[in-house]
Amino acid sequence: ACHLLSLMLEELDLEAAALHSHKSQSLRLAALNKFKSGQVPILLATDVASRGLDIPTVDLVINYDIP
Repeated sequence: ACHLLSLMLEELDLEAAALHSHKSQSLRLAALNKFKSGQVPILLATDVASRGLDIPTVDLVINYDIP
């Protein structure tokens, strides 16, 4: 679902970084760094990020498909 949502946002010309279990750890870290640095305005994450992400500049979090 996370990957599909990122593809949908891409079709709408919205840049997003995605964190999910089908990505390697290095790709997840790269996506997170793009978001933290401001290169990408939207971060999509599955329960891979359930332990929490410390990103002080986040203004809004939407929990979609809560387990």
